[in-house]
Amino acid sequence: MRKLVILLAMLAMAVTINAVQVTMMGTIPGSTGPVSGIYDRYNGLTYISITNDNIVLAVNGSKVIAAIRVPPGPATPLAAPNGLIYVPNTEWSTVTIINGTHMINVIKTGDDPQRPVFDPINGYIYVADHYGNAITIIRDTQLIGSITVGNNPLPPAIGVNGYAYIPNYYGDSVTIINGVNIIATVPVGRNPETPLYDSINKLIYVPNNGGNTISIINGTRVIANVTIGSNPLTPTMDPLTGLVYIASSSSLYIINGTRIIAEIGIGNATAAPTYDSRNGFIYVPTNRGLLIVSGTTIMNNLTLTTSSQPIQGALNYLYVPLNNGSIAILSMPRYSYLTIKETGLPIGHAWNLTINGTSQIINAPLTMIRLPPGTYEYTATASGFTALNGSGAIKAMGNYTIQITFTPQGNHYTIQINGYNPILIVTVAALIVILIIIVALLLMRRK
Repeated sequence: MRKLVILLAMLAMAVTINAVQVTMMGTIPGSTGPVSGIYDRYNGLTYISITNDNIVLAVNGSKVIAAIRVPPGPATPLAAPNGLIYVPNTEWSTVTIINGTHMINVIKTGDDPQRPVFDPINGYIYVADHYGNAITIIRDTQLIGSITVGNNPLPPAIGVNGYAYIPNYYGDSVTIINGVNIIATVPVGRNPETPLYDSINKLIYVPNNGGNTISIINGTRVIANVTIGSNPLTPTMDPLTGLVYIASSSSLYIINGTRIIAEIGIGNATAAPTYDSRNGFIYVPTNRGLLIVSGTTIMNNLTLTTSSQPIQGALNYLYVPLNNGSIAILSMPRYSYLTIKETGLPIGHAWNLTINGTSQIINAPLTMIRLPPGTYEYTATASGFTALNGSGAIKAMGNYTIQITFTPQGNHYTIQINGYNPILIVTVAALIVILIIIVALLLMRRK
């Protein structure tokens, strides 16, 4: 098979809106049809499926190092922890397995296989056979079997217990699988799309694309149906803040737990939002361009016409499939993660952290904060305590850990054990002993 090597010219075009700078690095040939991909953190390559051309591009930075020919209809691949790439071939009902830049196996599936999903609990790879009404199960390079589910399944979400939550698009339900066994089928709204697992609240969010709700599942039970805009798409989540982002036909909804905390007008979403762990950004493809959201704020709107999700790459690279058939290569900002470890305070004792003049109250011994590039001054204080290493300056050019140790000031410190004051415990115990002695003396006198 002939390998492609494409060298790109650097355009050096920078755009800054709301302090977020994005640099256009160039383009590579794509397709006017569906384009999707995945970054493999194990080998540093990005794999991009060009559906209409039946190839998968292996991209390293700004270079295409290989064009891997696969069976017809390659769709969104999976980069599994075993170092292999699993590419569903929607027109041939197979999954192609790639190692590096070489195809090593092709596994038969049901009709119209969707994006594979890896279950870290049992090591299985679940492939929803959309027109086959089944789930094909693969482990490494071997076919394990298949399970019949509801009508027109889509890719599942994997919960904390290893359960696979499979939306049945025309079945208006979610089938829950544990390993190779169905344990429940839960009714939801109309036309459920691929769910999201919330790793903080341990909840499953199911967007009902044919309606205007999100069904929230805890275990095997729907605990809430949240009303949002019409035609919601698969959500994404910022695991640092716990916020869930769901795009509808006109708005981006931000949910904390079961409550909507913000709604941002975005026009028509053309693909589901995605989260970038390198900077905490949420990318939302819309008919107005590619929106970049941080928290509840639009940081940038890139005038790129796309109907596909952006694809993360190595270092700062982001690949955006454009509707004109090319793939734009962007260089995105990379934020730093500051981890602060606190020791010395009693359990539950709040302390104050101030960074560049902005303060927040913290009630935990471990805190992680995401910072844009820059220099920051910090101060940590707690009532009745002195902080060792409680102030200083850091330059956010990488990930840092700060250890802060609090010690009591004079008599202001009250020891607590598991939330209880031992002085109070001793006092109560002494009173009980005295009471027992008094009762004993009274009984002796009666005799």
